[in-house]
Amino acid sequence: MPGEWLVDELINFYLAMLQQRDDRLCEEHLGRKQSRFLNSWFIPKLMGNEADSYHFNGVARWTKELPEVQGGIFSLRLLLAPVNV
Repeated sequence: MPGEWLVDELINFYLAMLQQRDDRLCEEHLGRKQSRFLNSWFIPKLMGNEADSYHFNGVARWTKELPEVQGGIFSLRLLLAPVNV
């Protein structure tokens, strides 16, 4: 509805749908670069309470669950990490 906020669960559900669609497209079109869609809690958990540093230990297990991407993140078509401002 106009003027209403989107909740994290809705945003994360949509991002999961985008990830499934991208995975399917990569299977159908060999050679297509993969994309990764991170959930809405990734950046806040990575940054912690400070804006001038990061805490990789807070999200290390989250990135471990991502399928391996040959060539690292720079070989991705898209890496999306939503941020609530």
